[in-house]
Amino acid sequence: MLGREGATRVLAVQHKAVDTVSQMLIFTTADGRSASMTPAHGVWVDGKLVAASEATVGATLTNAKGEPKVITRITKGEATIINAVTASGTIVADGILAASNPFWIADRTVDAPLARAVLNCFCFAAGDVDSVGAGVGSVIAKFLLAFATIKLIAAHFKGSK
Repeated sequence: MLGREGATRVLAVQHKAVDTVSQMLIFTTADGRSASMTPAHGVWVDGKLVAASEATVGATLTNAKGEPKVITRITKGEATIINAVTASGTIVADGILAASNPFWIADRTVDAPLARAVLNCFCFAAGDVDSVGAGVGSVIAKFLLAFATIKLIAAHFKGSK
């Protein structure tokens, strides 16, 4: 997977179910290429990280090489979504540089390595899930299972003395 500085590791895949449909914005650039993403997704517009919904015709998106691409048309549609969460917090999607999270998360993590590491640990622990709720439930279940296992092991060793 490519990110802002080149290759980056995919830690989890959110919305892996093909039936998760969302409103999409489709950006067409002057070179005829198009990229689609949800309105809340973080993307660089005119060099600044914003929600995709803030992009306007005439603004520029950044491509994989860091070059500006002028938006000539924005259309709306619906499509199934999938989101790869990456170690760098960035992803190149349809040739356009974007955050690997919605803007409200990316704004706090993409240029904050410690915050991104904590978020990435949570996403990695949650695994491939379809919602934040499923991710939280997965992490809690794994924590409780690990805690119960440690208690059983400790009880076994305490009883064998």
